[in-house]
Amino acid sequence: MSHLLQPLAIFACGCLLIHAGRAYARATTMLLSATALTLSVTLGTVLCQRIGQ
Repeated sequence: MSHLLQPLAIFACGCLLIHAGRAYARATTMLLSATALTLSVTLGTVLCQRIGQ
């Protein structure tokens, strides 16, 4: 029984890592897109103010 336990534990750890990695990637992507959106809005505002002056 113990020889089956180790591969199962490794498999379970792998699944957990994959799920954690996916969640992390999704969070990072959302964070990056939010940052890019903020930057573009800020740049657009600055440009509009420069052109307006």
